[in-house]
Amino acid sequence: MARKRIELAPGSILPATRPLWGEALEKLDEAAIGISLMQQPGNSIIFSSGWKRFVDALEQSWVCFFDEGKRQFTDFQPWAGRVDAKRRKDPLLRYILEARHQSQHGGTAIEWTAPVLRIAPTFNGAVHRIRTFDDGTYEIEARPLQPWMPQATVDYSPGEPILRTIINSRYPDQQFPPPTEHQVGAEADTSPLAVAEIGHRFYAGVYAEALEKFGSRAKPPSV
Repeated sequence: MARKRIELAPGSILPATRPLWGEALEKLDEAAIGISLMQQPGNSIIFSSGWKRFVDALEQSWVCFFDEGKRQFTDFQPWAGRVDAKRRKDPLLRYILEARHQSQHGGTAIEWTAPVLRIAPTFNGAVHRIRTFDDGTYEIEARPLQPWMPQATVDYSPGEPILRTIINSRYPDQQFPPPTEHQVGAEADTSPLAVAEIGHRFYAGVYAEALEKFGSRAKPPSV
């Protein structure tokens, strides 16, 4: 009698296993997707959604990392506890944590600067007359100092994203201004995107250190 291969039932969901801290790393990748939304040209809704996705996924990543580490290794909690204390003390990491708390209540830490119409930015010369029209076009009569210099232009900046001070709704005296420091030394760029990138690098570094320290002692992965 000829043998027949057993077919997988339609719609079956195959079992799968994750490596050590696989779920935490998946959430870290999701936080990176939030950063990518902030990096791409778009609008304020996309940018704010990217920030919210970043702060939500990053904290979920840490919770997965911490909980799995406690289950796997008896000496994990003292090590990770020191990291947790650092992230709650560090101004930039604490700000991201508080932004996530705010996000859970439907808020966002993103604000926008006022829009600006710039007339002849970086232009060297004399502007004699300018007219703007409702369709977004303009006419400008200007003469540069030298014929080879760039001509006068007009451009529009709809506003830049900035971080605002987070106020604890239950304890208004607890306020968290946009961070100006991380670990040691001041960070020159405190824009939302820069803060997100710094925060992501920190957690990626922590997970890499943990895998090096504990990875060889991990239990077999579970389904």
